[in-house]
Amino acid sequence: MGKLFAAYSDAKWMLVDIPIGLPFEDNKTRSCDSHARKVLSPKRHSSVFSPPCRETLSAANYEDACNVNQMVTGRKITIMAFHLIPKIREVDGLLHDNAMARNIIRESHPEVCFWALAGYDPMDQYKKSKEGLAERLTLLNEHFPKSAAIYKAALDRYPRKRVARDDILDALVLAVTASLLGESEATFPEHPDKDLSGLPMEIVYAIPEKPKQEIKVREDNLTIVNELERLYPGKNVKPPSIDSTYSIIDSDGEKYLQIDTYGPSSQSNFAKTGQSIRFTPEAIKQLKTIIDSEL
Repeated sequence: MGKLFAAYSDAKWMLVDIPIGLPFEDNKTRSCDSHARKVLSPKRHSSVFSPPCRETLSAANYEDACNVNQMVTGRKITIMAFHLIPKIREVDGLLHDNAMARNIIRESHPEVCFWALAGYDPMDQYKKSKEGLAERLTLLNEHFPKSAAIYKAALDRYPRKRVARDDILDALVLAVTASLLGESEATFPEHPDKDLSGLPMEIVYAIPEKPKQEIKVREDNLTIVNELERLYPGKNVKPPSIDSTYSIIDSDGEKYLQIDTYGPSSQSNFAKTGQSIRFTPEAIKQLKTIIDSEL
């Protein structure tokens, strides 16, 4: 890691998928991990594991690491976390020895970055599957058109036993995210705590320009029922029990979302039969805020 940082020390940011701020006795569970699992549920949350405490970095073997971590945090560590300890120790040592590195190297998570770039929407497919690779590469190309070329070049340069296909996309999404940081920067949590050595316990990501979950006006007519189900999957949203369509209306230079209702008026008190209702863009945002607060 020291050689890598020396080669790219002029970078504004370097994002790594390595835990930096580590849990300790008074802060046994990092809130950044809890936030990440929440937004990635129910499909991708398992990609976020609990990192070991700093005391495990000098453990001789897996059994010792489990015992030390249980003594400090009350739980053992996974074998995955144990195998990552050499990398954690390497990054931790660099950040403690090099003040400049602490301003540049920051922790992130590939699936959180994909979630953010997709408009706060977790990836549907497992990243090692053919469909998952295609899903992620398509998204990366939308934000950085050279992604496909870089991916192919990396495939040709490195054998699979050294670098897996999904590892290339993980590294690429961190690089794309790093290029977007600045005004678009966000972290889990919003105000990160620090560990006992003063390192932030955070996961960095970039705020997308147009989140998918923002209600959007579209030219084609769709039912309100289907739109609400798309925006709030699995939330058991109760949409109006009337058939409705909406469309763009341009009136005197002002654009509105017009909802046209059909069906017996006794089915809903949302609107009378045949009524047309117009919403301004600001009203739509207020409506979404109310729905989100209820969920």
